[in-house]
Amino acid sequence: MIERRALEIEANNPRALADLAEQANSEIKLKERRQFKRPAKELKQHFSENRFYLLLANYHKETPYIFKMQSDGKVSPTWQRGGGSCVSLGNSCAVADYIMRQFDFTNMGFLQAVSAAIYIVNEVINIDSTCSRPIKLAALRIGAGKDLPIATIWEPHWIDLNLAEIERLQAKIKFKWSQQLNEIIDRAAKVANPFFAANVKTG
Repeated sequence: MIERRALEIEANNPRALADLAEQANSEIKLKERRQFKRPAKELKQHFSENRFYLLLANYHKETPYIFKMQSDGKVSPTWQRGGGSCVSLGNSCAVADYIMRQFDFTNMGFLQAVSAAIYIVNEVINIDSTCSRPIKLAALRIGAGKDLPIATIWEPHWIDLNLAEIERLQAKIKFKWSQQLNEIIDRAAKVANPFFAANVKTG
């Protein structure tokens, strides 16, 4: 529905596509209300159980815009301000957003960004039991050149190889990182201790 209607609109503002998605979602809800004729409480539960998340991205006057929409939400598609090119969706998007802060995607190449995405999803799966494997990955590269595909779906074995290398390298630095983290915590505890801090100042 969105794809068909997008061909008929003029993208004269940054929210044109997002507003179209919102209208389409509202129409779908209206049709379901008429079809099922359920009490409001049952309809609310139905929409909640069949919730979906939609990610919309477009350019307007050479500026990129990314919007997030939740199908059963009351708020219009939200513009992700200040998030750069990094946006997550789904049950554990807050966890994914937290992990993404470790990366500077603006200075990454295409393949490095893909590997980072695999790492982030894998970490989320390790934390949240509602998320599960296998990891599926599709990537879109704009201006990739005529010798490279614009859209790519990664084969499962490539994702597995990527994860295996990440986990191998993680195992190497895990002990060293644990030591460094303990040193950081120890130093922070001493600085935050009023008695120790007083001794440091007077001693």
